[in-house]
Amino acid sequence: MPKKSLISLALAAVLVLYAGFSATVVKEGQEATLTGEVAFNPSDEANKFWTNNAKDYFQQNAVDLNTLVSESKGDFSSVAKKYGHYSMGDSGELSFIVKGKGTVNLVKNKLRAGYLSVQVPDLDESYKVRLQIGPVFKGSAY
Repeated sequence: MPKKSLISLALAAVLVLYAGFSATVVKEGQEATLTGEVAFNPSDEANKFWTNNAKDYFQQNAVDLNTLVSESKGDFSSVAKKYGHYSMGDSGELSFIVKGKGTVNLVKNKLRAGYLSVQVPDLDESYKVRLQIGPVFKGSAY
């Protein structure tokens, strides 16, 4: 047998032995025990957000409702960049994270994007205030 063939055969044997001793066999579906990575679960991610981030996020981003209405002078698109969130980037449904006091006069909780209708003191009744109650919250992705 030529010398090159013996060297090639020896290298192949070393590679096979190395692969055999360094490989780890994991049952299908048990990969996370080795890698630490788990399949994406949207419910777990949403629960993690609400548990760990929601309070700070909403406190930091909420504007007083009466301030919002006063600054907008009825044209909410004029304060959209400062306080608002569009449902589709720079267009679509415009929403705001607000804070204040009011009286709930309607609850729509049978919808995925449920809401409360609220009457706010010192706010003109022509303004319709709806607060999202979920379980889907538009504009909360980050």
